[in-house]
Amino acid sequence: MLGLTQLQHALNPATTVDKFIFLMEYAWTHSHALTATISFAALFLLLIARSAKQSLRKHVPAIFYVPEVFLVVVLATGGISMLHINIYILILMLFS
Repeated sequence: MLGLTQLQHALNPATTVDKFIFLMEYAWTHSHALTATISFAALFLLLIARSAKQSLRKHVPAIFYVPEVFLVVVLATGGISMLHINIYILILMLFS
């Protein structure tokens, strides 16, 4: 979540306490800013989506079927822009 995977594999903290100490020691100095930003934004969006689904469930029962995790993954990986390109190509193919 913070872009510390390579460092974690190099140091290999074994116990939960070791992992906590590893995070406290290296999170602020060795974390990758873009990875951390995307990860925390995705976590925030998931928490907001979950609470919104719970509050809207009585008014819109179909909202239960909206896959919020899939939507956040697509947004985080830039899939929306690719989806737009694919739809544009499909429309061009259909109407040409």
